Amino acid sequence: MIDLYNMEFSEYIYDLTQFDINAPELPSTFKVNTNFVSNIDLSKNFDRDKLPYFAITVNLPNSVHRAIKNAKNTATADITIKMARVKTDSGNVYVSSKDKLLFKTYLSKRFLIFLDNTSISGTEAIDKKYEKDEFNSQEFEMDGQTGSILTLVLYNEQYLTGSNKISYGTISGGDMTSVIGYLCTKAGISNILFSPRTSGTIPRQFVLPPMTLFDQLEYIKREFGIHKNGTVIFFDLERAYIIDKDSSCSAYATNEYKKTYIISGSNINEAYGATAGCYDNSNERYYACSIFGNSIPIEDNTAITEHTTGNNLIYVDTQTGNTHAIQAGGGNVNGVVYGVKNTGTYDAYQHSIKEQSNVITVPLQCVNLEALTPNKEFILMHVNKNKTYETTSYRLTSLDLSFSRTDKYYSVNATLILKSTAPRK
Repeated sequence: MIDLYNMEFSEYIYDLTQFDINAPELPSTFKVNTNFVSNIDLSKNFDRDKLPYFAITVNLPNSVHRAIKNAKNTATADITIKMARVKTDSGNVYVSSKDKLLFKTYLSKRFLIFLDNTSISGTEAIDKKYEKDEFNSQEFEMDGQTGSILTLVLYNEQYLTGSNKISYGTISGGDMTSVIGYLCTKAGISNILFSPRTSGTIPRQFVLPPMTLFDQLEYIKREFGIHKNGTVIFFDLERAYIIDKDSSCSAYATNEYKKTYIISGSNINEAYGATAGCYDNSNERYYACSIFGNSIPIEDNTAITEHTTGNNLIYVDTQTGNTHAIQAGGGNVNGVVYGVKNTGTYDAYQHSIKEQSNVITVPLQCVNLEALTPNKEFILMHVNKNKTYETTSYRLTSLDLSFSRTDKYYSVNATLILKSTAPRK
């Protein structure tokens, strides 16, 4: 059991240190003055999507806007975000000398740029000389008349390009891990965390129809099964995850922490001095995040999830044609799903339905983003007034991040959706 008495929580700040845009029509790399960045948003739905939604709202010269638009989704942005831990005093951040902060790189990648809105202010007859001067100085007006306030949606270049490559062929003589590794390598995808197979088997030989990598992985998951609890396939900003939908950590990088504790309780701040932010235990190798203040409760949205997502299914075995009921509660059937029962997909749907009975939404402030990855085990620790612990293990299914800027640096507030098959306490 972790020791709450000796935890020193810290808040984390972030610095956008590089934002370089390249497009064929630009005479050279355009280095964005990050003072013109107004919003950074990052949303990750690990169960529904394959890629995160990463968007930066920025005021750019019309010449740069036009170049991005004409590049037709081939323009790129080199993004670097660094992070640092700062001390807190009664929930207030203080930094004696920000120049002495020890920053480390959180993100450094090249992204493809997609425009959320492709219109530009002005007309095609805009003075090109003026646009050239804009490009060189970026001293344009902030009212959107001589510059463009744009939302740039960014996708990891390697992951988006590789996952959309179409390939096909006959696969033979490999186990599940080697086949998936082969397909990812063929698509040019690297830096993957893969949980060991817990269900299904790959035939000694099978034909893979022409399809993208994402479709190939879904095909293998549906036809042969990968993990008994279901499989998360998510290509994040810097790392790809093909992991078991289990609350425990079954795949991790070298030296990566496997657990993140979420600590709550009406008396947590008074009893243990916890504040917003995170605690990093390098000896026992875990993170702890504190829910600061009684005004930010954990929300139990189990009932809403059961009604919207459903807790009853009819499973159709595409191999035999037989149907099977999957139920986690009373009421009508909410949907029909398909798979091959003996591959483990039936068990995965059962696991998914069971998870709908324990779903919580957790808000966190000033977080360490390294603590919030989908492969970790999230342990909700509730401290009651008698100072006893109640714990439940969850997995992270969705993460929404909001970057708030104060002067030069950003703090990040997070909203987590966690699910568990454990009974609610």
